Amino acid sequence: MSRKFWLYEWIDQNGISSPRAAARVLKDKKALSTLHEFAAAVPYTTEQLPRDIDSPIVAGRAIDLSGALDCSAFDCLVKQIDNLFSRVWHYFDEIVVEGLSPYNAAKMIESGWDHTKERIETHVRLLLHIRDIGAEDLLIFRQKAPACVLHYRQHLAETKLEGLLDNASWLIDQLAQQGQLVEIRQHDDHWHYTFDHPMLEHRQWGSFRLEEGSTDPATDPNRAVAEAIFKEYSAHLVSDVRTANYLSSPLAASVSLHSEVLDLPRGEVTEAEVALELSLPVLQGVPAAELIKVRRDEALSFERFRSSLRGAIQERLSNAQGRSSAEVASSVVDDVVNPALNEIQQRLGAAQELLAKKSAVSLGLGATSTTIGLIAGMPLLLPAGVAWALLPGQHYMKYLEEKRDIQLSDMYFLWRQEQVVAQRGRHG
Repeated sequence: MSRKFWLYEWIDQNGISSPRAAARVLKDKKALSTLHEFAAAVPYTTEQLPRDIDSPIVAGRAIDLSGALDCSAFDCLVKQIDNLFSRVWHYFDEIVVEGLSPYNAAKMIESGWDHTKERIETHVRLLLHIRDIGAEDLLIFRQKAPACVLHYRQHLAETKLEGLLDNASWLIDQLAQQGQLVEIRQHDDHWHYTFDHPMLEHRQWGSFRLEEGSTDPATDPNRAVAEAIFKEYSAHLVSDVRTANYLSSPLAASVSLHSEVLDLPRGEVTEAEVALELSLPVLQGVPAAELIKVRRDEALSFERFRSSLRGAIQERLSNAQGRSSAEVASSVVDDVVNPALNEIQQRLGAAQELLAKKSAVSLGLGATSTTIGLIAGMPLLLPAGVAWALLPGQHYMKYLEEKRDIQLSDMYFLWRQEQVVAQRGRHG
């Protein structure tokens, strides 16, 4: 079973290490032909995960780097990475994503589509960015089950998502009544449309054919388009769920419509579902590169933090008594995470205040040759101008003991992340 993504193999074979190099290589027809060979050689199937993967999670549409149901521009795909890691990095070891489907890449090249090189170049740049921020080893690329619009009702039943059909009329009404139909035009036996709605990830461009039982666009264009969009999103939800089930991994859903469906009662709440609902401090809006760096720099603290988090979730699940995953997650944050962070802040404040008071007499001696800034990676600044040699020994040792105990705290890792983010904010 391979962990190497097909497009990474092509990148490495062509010695591509920068966006400029990617643009240059893609101008070569021979290189594009080789790319087609790489893509066409990949079987259209979902390969099982390696056996040594302990805690994987499947990224749903809009955060799986495929561009499906979301914008496929480079900046938008980079935002997907940040969104993805901010949701799952604190709990799961590796993330299953799709990336550019080899099937779609081969079809684009075969069709001679005008934007083929541009689309492929975007995904090559994305993979180079992933490698640059150190995220390559945290991602596992796998093709997803096909998103089939024609048989989406059958596949919904197979994946036990009939609840979506129960809400179909309501959801379609919401789309039709609150959405904005920007454009609709007929071409041969199908219609092209442009449509906006807050529930959707971005402006939708698509096409559909009139099927039996569907609304005629000439009669009610808004509802006809809403029905088409509902089918499209349903098909991709089924694809996500079928892939997650096949890989025996939880699914991180990001699309608003998908999240609403998956929030329907489905039985016993799992540990992974609670982990996905955790709203931890300072994680939203932080670039993935920073999240990954802190996790690696503070590896031991991270493992203590995650172990404590898992224990807290498991304890509350044993007494959940019908509570939702969101309610269990909220109790973990309120009862475990926040109190621990507050305690760390209070203990650090008290230690620094004591050290500052006991060192005050030394400040008048004018010895400023050796100042202490960051000690053992701790973002704690001693009073400006305090010399190492002039610090009262017993108070400094007390400070170090307090610092050591705090570093061993289960929530020190998360507190450390807060300091990194705060420092980033101060320096713009």
